[in-house]
Amino acid sequence: MDVAAVQHKKQSNYHRRRPTQMKAQIAIVRVTSVFGNKTIYPVNDAAVVFARIAGTKTLTMPTVNKMKQLGYEVLVQKESL
Repeated sequence: MDVAAVQHKKQSNYHRRRPTQMKAQIAIVRVTSVFGNKTIYPVNDAAVVFARIAGTKTLTMPTVNKMKQLGYEVLVQKESL
C-alpha cells in the first residue's frame, strides 16, 4: 500500500467516527465511616466541583446519583495504608 492509499483510508475512516462520542468523564471519591455513618469525600477535581455546586464538603448519595445521570462514572478509591 502506498502513502496515498494509507492517507485515503485514514480520511475515509474519519467520517465513520461519531462526532458526539466523548471521552468518559470520571469522578473519584473516597468512602469512609465517620461515627458509623458512611461519608463520601471527593478526590479529583470533577468530584470537588460537584461538592461545591451542592454547597457541601462531602458528597451525598443524591448528588452521586445526579452525577451518574449526567454521564459521570463514579469510581471509589480503595483504602490504602
